[in-house]
Amino acid sequence: MKKVLVVFAVFCVLAMSASSGWSQQPETIYMTSLEWPPYTGAELPDFGASIQIARQAFAAVGYNLSIKFYPWKRTVRTARNDHNFLGFLPEYYSPDKEKDFICSKPIGTSPLGFISIAEDKFVWEDLKDLKGKVIGVVLGYVNTAEFDQMVADGVLSVDYSRDDVTNIRKLLRGRIDLAVIDKNVFEYLMNVYPEFSRDDDRIVFNEKLLEVKKLYACFRRGAEGDAICSKFNEGLKKIEVNIFQKKYINNSLGR
Repeated sequence: MKKVLVVFAVFCVLAMSASSGWSQQPETIYMTSLEWPPYTGAELPDFGASIQIARQAFAAVGYNLSIKFYPWKRTVRTARNDHNFLGFLPEYYSPDKEKDFICSKPIGTSPLGFISIAEDKFVWEDLKDLKGKVIGVVLGYVNTAEFDQMVADGVLSVDYSRDDVTNIRKLLRGRIDLAVIDKNVFEYLMNVYPEFSRDDDRIVFNEKLLEVKKLYACFRRGAEGDAICSKFNEGLKKIEVNIFQKKYINNSLGR
């Protein structure tokens, strides 16, 4: 009889623990991302600045974050179609994503601009100044609304690449005149890739930015995605997003 009572008591304690959340593990949110250092990358400390921020925001509201890395277009496609994943990050805002995804509050910023060959002494004031130039862009990336519209209208000529590294190579080989790139990404790639070390002075980042873009986490629309996005936004309020990003990027670039 005593043995039965002990077993029953243990069962009651376990049941109470489970009901009160003592034995529950934090839920894991699965999302996709791309190789875009220093913001994201499978080999980066904490998987990059943006993912570090996202993990801290989720942790602040009791969730874990698991990331799977893919090429960019597959990153978005997988988040849209594979229901094992709830969304992707980071992303610039664009209206065409609103059909399938809801954007979080900002998880950071991205200084977007142009790189060119230093000896060309390229300057610009208006996007119309880029007419006649061959501009390298990454396939599937959002740039700015005005820039992308001028490309769609055939006013600006672009050459598509799979990533920013390819655009830098094309620029050095004279296959394009300019390339659109985030300043921090450019500086990181020039520092990390040995093949670019000898060309450090050949390429310059133009002082005039296209735009300082905001970065977002995108969650697939639906009851679950909407709810998790709301929780994620609560978590973002509890951390210093810009301070975390600045510190991480400065460390990664040796500033």
